[in-house]
Amino acid sequence: MIKKLSTNKKPAMLPVARISKVFLVRPLWRHELQRMPCLRYYSVSCRISQKSQTETSNSSSSNNKERHGTFSAKTYLHPTPKISISLDELFEPESKNDGFDSKAAPRAFYSESEKYQSHVVSSNLNRLDKQNSLKSMNFLGNVSIMKDNMTPAEIVDGFVLLSHLHKDQLLTLVKDKRFDIACEYVIEYSHQFSTQQLVDLLVAMTTLQLSRRHPIFMKLEGECLKRMKTWNTNTQLLVSDAWRLIGRSVPYYNDMLLEQMEIKWRDLTKHQLVQLLYIIGEHRSSVPSLMNKLENAMLRHLEDFTVKEIAAICLGFFKSKFSISSSTILQKFGDVVSQNLRQVDQFTLVSILKVYRHSHFQHRKLFEGIAAVVTPKIYKMTAVAAMHIGLTYATLHLLNRPLLDAIAANAVAKIHNCRCKDIAKYLWTFCSLNYQPSNADEFFSTMVKHIHLQLRDFEDHPEHLISSLLSLAYINRYHHDLINHALNPEFQQIIAERCGLEVSRELFVLDSSVGIECPEYSGSRLPKDFIRRLPKETFGSIHHEMKHRQEIQEVVALLPRVLGSDKYYRCDFILPHFKSLDIEIQFDEQGDLVPKKKVNSINSRDSPRGKRGGLVVPGYALQLNSDLLGELMGQRSRPHKGLRLKARPEGSSPVKLAVLVSSRSHHRYNSTDLLGLQVMKRRQLRRLGYRIVEIPHYEWFEVKENGVEECEKWLRNKIIQATEEPANH
Repeated sequence: MIKKLSTNKKPAMLPVARISKVFLVRPLWRHELQRMPCLRYYSVSCRISQKSQTETSNSSSSNNKERHGTFSAKTYLHPTPKISISLDELFEPESKNDGFDSKAAPRAFYSESEKYQSHVVSSNLNRLDKQNSLKSMNFLGNVSIMKDNMTPAEIVDGFVLLSHLHKDQLLTLVKDKRFDIACEYVIEYSHQFSTQQLVDLLVAMTTLQLSRRHPIFMKLEGECLKRMKTWNTNTQLLVSDAWRLIGRSVPYYNDMLLEQMEIKWRDLTKHQLVQLLYIIGEHRSSVPSLMNKLENAMLRHLEDFTVKEIAAICLGFFKSKFSISSSTILQKFGDVVSQNLRQVDQFTLVSILKVYRHSHFQHRKLFEGIAAVVTPKIYKMTAVAAMHIGLTYATLHLLNRPLLDAIAANAVAKIHNCRCKDIAKYLWTFCSLNYQPSNADEFFSTMVKHIHLQLRDFEDHPEHLISSLLSLAYINRYHHDLINHALNPEFQQIIAERCGLEVSRELFVLDSSVGIECPEYSGSRLPKDFIRRLPKETFGSIHHEMKHRQEIQEVVALLPRVLGSDKYYRCDFILPHFKSLDIEIQFDEQGDLVPKKKVNSINSRDSPRGKRGGLVVPGYALQLNSDLLGELMGQRSRPHKGLRLKARPEGSSPVKLAVLVSSRSHHRYNSTDLLGLQVMKRRQLRRLGYRIVEIPHYEWFEVKENGVEECEKWLRNKIIQATEEPANH
């Protein structure tokens, strides 16, 4: 027997008014209040190993050890969401799907196996009977009568009973002074609880709706931190799961858990591995070394994961801002999901797509299957789920017209359910792909209308307003009133205080684009000081472009042969708000090449890159090993005749050429069509009087198979053709 608590020392009393008014009642979300009648009772069963059972409460009998075995703590959680139905069943009118719970949905994988019950709070229905309800009331009566003569076991058993009360009884419970006294007992004597009792108590707390700031949780968290290294893996995972359901963030406990898992990762079972990745996702943090080890552990169980377990794994990686680097894992996951697409619910599908988007991995069979299955029924999908599907396709540069048309129609129909974030993502999806859906006018006008309606929300999240306006700029849609709002000094200050460098860069791109494409605009603009303060990371890097884009290196190495000298071109960012490198060439009024020192560039504007001016990169070509450049180096000493245009009429204007070498990342997947950002760049260069010399990667790869002479001839013809085109073509 465990010795009764000493009667010589009374527990320190906390202010009852403070407990009842501040700490006890957790505010409920609206969706929780709406589903109160649906609340169910749950049970948890966990087997504690002999090692974890060695902890005992303070006892006068030192030989009295706890028996090991199973313990059960009955509790209830959120109602079971509609997440296990198939896509065919899911696409019913939304009014029938109101039971979806975004908090419970990520836990759907628990239903895949009974083995999860050893380390999670499971969802087995266990209704409360009247007898247990009476026992709960008796416990509260004993608290005030027995005072400090109660044992730790009696206290824990009492809280377990209280956790089974009906929701209406729970609302009155938190106002009961006897319950305050029971909480004080827990705070005062938590160090005497055994491991089993501590876990029982935490599981019971998941349903009592106490504020996560209640002092009882501070004490219990401290006990968990002291003991967790002595627990086995199942207990460590169970306690983390309980804290998640309580709603209290326990970063120190979870950090210790991850440290322990980095030691134990080789011994993790499949179910422990999935549960750990779920916890990592909810913790939204991990370390690269552990994630790499967990990827290796996943390879051992690759053939055994179910679709819901795959969703939990993907969501864990995505929420913790890690991508799955193994193509073997991503390929296998895609195979499994594509084979079961009609049984996959929308939350599971979106969770899986997030990691493919983050990893930039294209699984052709999966994405073709999604388009075929989802398109006919997407009009019944939630606006957020449809947005994520479209966003994934756009991120991977995949264009499926029927799917995107269906997404656009769905977005218009459900625009009132869209947050400012959703509107921004919808606009980026279509504009980045440079795709006008079949209802383009209605779609874009609806989005802009709701930007105006939700302008207060956009001010709270300024990054979404800037993203929306910049996306519209891709397709040459400028809304002056919204742009004036985004560029005014007050909004600039909000961005400076709340947002990171990327948002400031997007604001710079928007302002620069307005200056080029909207001559009639008379609203706010960014001050020169704003542009000067932008760090160098805001602008493109010539070194990075030349190092990572071989097609540019090869074209630059060939240009001296075509132009007659390397002094007639320069590599630079003609438009400083774009990060893709350009090659600039100019001819004077007589058709002669202009040496680079005399070239006038848009980069002379007052910007960090304009201060440095254009750069020529003569050394990069010598570092290459390609067959083409090897051949070029062997013939480098031969003199080359310079390029001169045909006789031009008197009074002709100088010709400015922008040689743009495109990469695969500039185009839609498996297509010659450029993405929205690249279309906007070419449109702005033409407005500034440049003629475009397009060097598409797919053409260049074919031409260079024919050797240097053919490449030289092809490039020369490209330049001449561009000079013969009318300006602003």
